[in-house]
Amino acid sequence: MARPHRRDEASRERILATAAQLFARYGSAGMSLQMLADQVGLHKSTLFHHFASKEELLHTMLADELGHILEVVAPLGDDRPPELEHLLDVGEALSDHFARTPDTGPILLRSLFTPEIEESTFPGGIERLERQIFGIIGAWLEKARRAEIIRRVHVRQALVNLLGVFLLYPAVAPEEFGFELLGVDPSSAAATRARKTELRTFLRGAFAPG
Repeated sequence: MARPHRRDEASRERILATAAQLFARYGSAGMSLQMLADQVGLHKSTLFHHFASKEELLHTMLADELGHILEVVAPLGDDRPPELEHLLDVGEALSDHFARTPDTGPILLRSLFTPEIEESTFPGGIERLERQIFGIIGAWLEKARRAEIIRRVHVRQALVNLLGVFLLYPAVAPEEFGFELLGVDPSSAAATRARKTELRTFLRGAFAPG
């Protein structure tokens, strides 16, 4: 009796993975359920066995991505005394995450302009995940500022800027570095190391006490 369940889970994961690729490339307006069904190799009606609508699919996909981001930043919420190195480690972990899942960056970018996701009222919600991510990083910044291990920054402004760096910079930096022009695969280990080095340098310059 467990085999159908495993097949359902495998189909669901395959649908989500393919939807991520299509959404990253075309956005919600350019991606149709028929396009998705053709790519996955399923009948369109089979998609509705897993997701009631495109909106639910998009919501689930983005919630999954934010859940992964939350796992990466979660160590900043530990009770240990803050150190700047903790922030740098999270930056490296996010670089690794984006290298493993290259569709994540475009998904997060496109989600900013996707009403179907923003206005979604499905349970499990995106807003709850966003609040948790903001809360963990914001609390760390406040604690680190009080402990004087980072410079005195405006926490709310620093939080917004840091989230932009954390969520977008590791995802889009490969093209900015010109790796493709140099004949280097942007998803290669060498490219990822370069991103980490640049990100560490940036974060130290932005937050180290001066």
